Amino acid sequence: MVWEETILKTVCTKITDGEHGSVTRVEKGHPFLNAKHILKNGLIDWASVSFIDDEVYDKLRRRCNPEENDILMTTTGTIGNIAIVTSSESFSMDRGITLLKIDHEQTDSTFVACLLRFDGIQALMQANVHASAIGHLFLNKVEQIPIILPPLKLQQQFSTFVAEVDKSKLFSELEVAA
Repeated sequence: MVWEETILKTVCTKITDGEHGSVTRVEKGHPFLNAKHILKNGLIDWASVSFIDDEVYDKLRRRCNPEENDILMTTTGTIGNIAIVTSSESFSMDRGITLLKIDHEQTDSTFVACLLRFDGIQALMQANVHASAIGHLFLNKVEQIPIILPPLKLQQQFSTFVAEVDKSKLFSELEVAA
């Protein structure tokens, strides 16, 4: 079995970020995420999102269309929080989040998300931050993040293991709370 050393853009069909301009928010509509909604623990905070109307949503989705099993990475302010889109709920996002559309024929989203959380990769991200008033990790730097790529079957076995560990953690937390 050959493990390949490569860069992130080779395992993605698309790497882009969200809307760069300001958008008008509405009371109800499509969720609109920013970097603060992607939490360190890998979850998405849906409770505090704002909303955009159909017209703005349709315009934004033409360029940046997050879907289930895509990876979201914070690249403005707090750099390197990683979440996998686990819902088929449609949403849009601002430029503080980078969308990684994984090529599922060669790569598993959970495997890549875990790689991106490793301390070494996180340190590399921090080293490549363009610092101004608010730090930013530009797309050209995201594309060049080095990764290892074992055969897909091993990636999937790893992802199954991660899911089982996550279930164990949840059950332990529920037992402690009871």
